Amino acid sequence: MKLFKKNIYIPIEIFYREINSRILIALTAAEKGFRVYLGTKAGIDQLLSQKVSLKKRAGIYLYKSQIISNPTYIEKVKKTCEEFVVIDEELGPGLINIKENIMRRTVNEKNISIFFVIGKKIKTKVLEYKKKFNSEIFISGWPKYDLYRKKFSKLYKTESLQIKKKHGKFILIISNFAAISNEGLKLHTKNLKKKIKIGNKEISLNQDIETLTKYYKDYQNFIKNFKIYLDNNKKKNFIIRPHPSDYFHSIWREEFKDYENIKIIYDNDIVPWIKASEAIIHRGCSTSIDAVLLRKKSYFYLPNRKLSNKEKNLTYFISKKIKNFEEIDIKFDNKKIFTKNFYKKIKDEIFNPKNITSSELIVNKLRKLNISNETKHDFFYPIRDVKEYVNFIMKKINIKSDLYSKKSLNKFPNIITTSYIVNKAALLFPKKKI
Repeated sequence: MKLFKKNIYIPIEIFYREINSRILIALTAAEKGFRVYLGTKAGIDQLLSQKVSLKKRAGIYLYKSQIISNPTYIEKVKKTCEEFVVIDEELGPGLINIKENIMRRTVNEKNISIFFVIGKKIKTKVLEYKKKFNSEIFISGWPKYDLYRKKFSKLYKTESLQIKKKHGKFILIISNFAAISNEGLKLHTKNLKKKIKIGNKEISLNQDIETLTKYYKDYQNFIKNFKIYLDNNKKKNFIIRPHPSDYFHSIWREEFKDYENIKIIYDNDIVPWIKASEAIIHRGCSTSIDAVLLRKKSYFYLPNRKLSNKEKNLTYFISKKIKNFEEIDIKFDNKKIFTKNFYKKIKDEIFNPKNITSSELIVNKLRKLNISNETKHDFFYPIRDVKEYVNFIMKKINIKSDLYSKKSLNKFPNIITTSYIVNKAALLFPKKKI
């Protein structure tokens, strides 16, 4: 007998950044009676193609953004799914150039049913810059912050202990320069030169290009000063975490190949690495918020230029400002950051519901959507799966080293397996049979 259920399709673009929170949403939805398909964008696309051939239109397409640059793919989503729902985890407290980002990230909002946001500040800004926002904006908070609750503490505990055992004491440096080479800068700039059309108007992203150029200069200054510091401090250990948008992670390795106390590691979710560290150093990355919420010391490394007011966002406010690396040796009391003003700012930017998780809020909202039931998909693609696996291995061992392969490996350095999901599920819900 075929079992009919309401289906949710969840594609993942950046593995390490999204996988844990999406597993939590998927399990929460499954418990509420949904059938959830979780996978790569290519994998979910395969299911949508199957629905096209069967002329089926049902279910919810749940994505991290409304930015789908391929018009054909948008049409496929609209043709096969009744509702397009977005949890936009790029519109957060770490943003600068807020207006440009909001305009870019709400281009297709006419196709969206619900637009979940982190807090009231972002909701206010969206409505300020797009007064006729068609979809419903719902303040839900972010599922990623659910994972810091005591009930889910097992998820990161074992991994962070393993990291500590292997690497000892270290300071974590978190990159979000985006451009760490001339080639990288050119590639990012090329992407941003494409104007966005909103109604009859074209929106230029020149401000983003200017910001990116500044960041590349900041990176060059960072490298120069850090090496001077390292030459005189060979006993302090650092781990550098590249950013997915640092297209060429090999540049980091090349820069520090002669320094034994520096390791370049892009491995698994960043949270256990933050938990295992003594402190973090960043330059405006939103993961500094994660660090402070996890009660870790956070240093904001100031560039050798004047910061603009828009760069002094929440990540700046909650961190100890340093102009050189010698200052990280100065012990500061992290508790001084946790003032009434701090909690007011956090509350304004990050909604953290009590007695319910953000994931539950989101799923409860999805249950109110009037969508059709579907049967389970029958899918078995051995030829495609073998081909994809071979492509992945070739990228992993650097046989395929073109730019597309490098970018895709940055975003998806692992394969989603059944055992991976089951193991995560057991840590999140140890008392439930998955």
